[in-house]
Formats: sequence, structure tokens, C-alpha cells
Amino acid sequence: MRLSIILANLSGLVGTSLAAVVEARCPNTTVTPTPTPTGYMSCQTVYPNSIRQIYSYYPNMTSDARDYNMLVRSPDFEIATEFQFLNIPKAGYACQLELIVPDTRFLVAQGNSRIINVYQVKAAPSSVPSWQTYAGNKSGPGIWGSIDASDNNLQSVTERGGGKILINTAACNETLTFQVGFAAPGSPETNYWGFPNIVPPANPAMGWRIVHSCT
Repeated sequence: MRLSIILANLSGLVGTSLAAVVEARCPNTTVTPTPTPTGYMSCQTVYPNSIRQIYSYYPNMTSDARDYNMLVRSPDFEIATEFQFLNIPKAGYACQLELIVPDTRFLVAQGNSRIINVYQVKAAPSSVPSWQTYAGNKSGPGIWGSIDASDNNLQSVTERGGGKILINTAACNETLTFQVGFAAPGSPETNYWGFPNIVPPANPAMGWRIVHSCT
């Protein structure tokens, strides 16, 4: 995919929901039962209440991505994503941020340097991020986790890892907020990564989630 095609695809982003690109629409939810991860008797699962894109070329603007995640980075511009979980139980413990990738066919990706940095940030519930608040372009919280989004690694995750990437574990809080962005621009192609966030009961589940309080 050439850079011009990417820019054309992005031109309608600002002020427009990306939900139309998601075939399996599902409402935002807070806490739902989840199949028990291997090795645990029971867990609680939280899905993002909001997913928002932030732009280097529109530093004061944010778009509500609804159920779609997108990252872009070239030498000239970058798009990062912030997602937030609300209403995590006060008594919750060991909040594990996971990325579920059941099938690489649901991903749209290009670029040969697809390492993604994950930052845990402090943000008020339902606050609106901007490029100025993106942890990846300023001093502040260090990298909290990383994802190897190369084709080979993602294929391995889906075939042998059960489609789950465990990123890191945080202390639980009623509100948890994370930002993600490419560690470096792609070369020669622009780095691009996009996928829907599909929440149960829609199937297959895909995207970000927090699993906590496993017993």
C-alpha cells in the first residue's frame, strides 16, 4: 500500500466514525464473563469503553475510533491510539493487559519495522486525549510494554499462542488508560496496523482487554 493510498484512506477520518469498517459491530461494555484462561479457575474481563486516535499533524484534534484500532508512522507523520477501561472493581487485582488476535486475516498491516510501544498513562474517566498528551512524543512515563507486530510473530501467536498476547500486568484501578504507537517509522513503506475491537458476544473476540482477579 503506497503512502498516497494510506493518506486517501485517512482523509475522511477526522470527525467520522470508523465503525463502518468493522463488519461485526458490538456495543462498548464494561465487565462481562469470559472463557477461563488456561491455568486459572475463573477471571473477570474488562473491554475498552473508548478507543481514540490522536494525530501528529492535527495535534489538538482527536477522533473517536469506536471499535477500530489504527496505528500509522512515517518519517513525516504519526497516528497513535489511546484506549481506556472504566468501572474496574475496586477489589480487583492483577490487571493483565492482553491483545487478542484470533486470525491474522482480520489485520491490515504493512511496513517492515512493526514494533509497537505500549504506555500506561494517567487520565480522568472519559477525558479526551491529544497529541500533546501522547506519551510517545514527550518525556514522562517510560515504555510499559511492547508488541512485535511482524507477520511472523503474529502468525505464531495465532497458530501456537492461542491468539493471545500478554503485554504486562498493572495494579488495578477503577480507570486504566493506555496509549500505543509505533516505535519507529517504516522504511521504505509507511508502518500501518489496523484491526477491529470485537467484544463478546460477537465472535471471534479480538482486540484489547484486561483480565483480572484470576483465582
